[in-house]
Amino acid sequence: MAHAESALVMNFLVLILFVQVLLESLPVSSSGHLVLLSKLLFFLNGSEVFNFECITSFYYFLHGATVFVVLVFFYHYWKALLYKMWRRKKLFTREVMFFSIIEIVTFFGYLLVQPILKKIPLSLGFLITTVILFSLKFLRSAKICEWQFLDAVFIGLAQTLAFIPGVSRLGLTYFSARARSIRPHDAFAISFIASLPLGMAGFVIGLYRLWSSSLYCFDFSYFVYIVIASLGAYFLLVLLYFLIKRGRLWWLGWYMLLPMVVSFFL
Repeated sequence: MAHAESALVMNFLVLILFVQVLLESLPVSSSGHLVLLSKLLFFLNGSEVFNFECITSFYYFLHGATVFVVLVFFYHYWKALLYKMWRRKKLFTREVMFFSIIEIVTFFGYLLVQPILKKIPLSLGFLITTVILFSLKFLRSAKICEWQFLDAVFIGLAQTLAFIPGVSRLGLTYFSARARSIRPHDAFAISFIASLPLGMAGFVIGLYRLWSSSLYCFDFSYFVYIVIASLGAYFLLVLLYFLIKRGRLWWLGWYMLLPMVVSFFL
């Protein structure tokens, strides 16, 4: 029985691994999908099988894979930021200030909304994501090249609201950037680069918890799965960029109808 339970836990963690790493490349709320999965698979024969601390630690740790994929995919963007800092011999360039504002607004916004997050139903979060994606169809093309600090405030607020279960951080930040008339490919890059501090923090927290925990939460064979999932996440970013260039990102709204409907019955 213990062996069967251990195998079940490992299989569940592998499932979490692929859902988290792959769906982080899409505006569909990976965390919302994990909550949905937990409601479907968290109980076996009416009893709780999986340790919550183990699952959350593993979930945080997986953000490291997303950070790596984003750094590789957006290499030219962050390389240009570092080069501009080096050339001007100053740390706080306009771009650094822009992203700093996003993170500061996100941090203080989270402190305000955190007490009510658990009270918001998952179905409402999925509904918000669905509406946001379909709304992208009606946004007009934008040609603004220079990002304004006020744009950063709006994107930071959007990133704060994305802490609501089921709300896609990528979808909401991309929508807010596009609504501020930022060009699609810039909005795409901003949305992912703005997630790097959150991803790095999550990875460090997860790594510390896994390292210090007495629970058996990690197997080194998972590294193989992480590499496979990361490759898949990279190609999903390529697909996402393809949809963005053709103004078809809103198509993913049709997919979001599925988890939204399922969440209403759980």
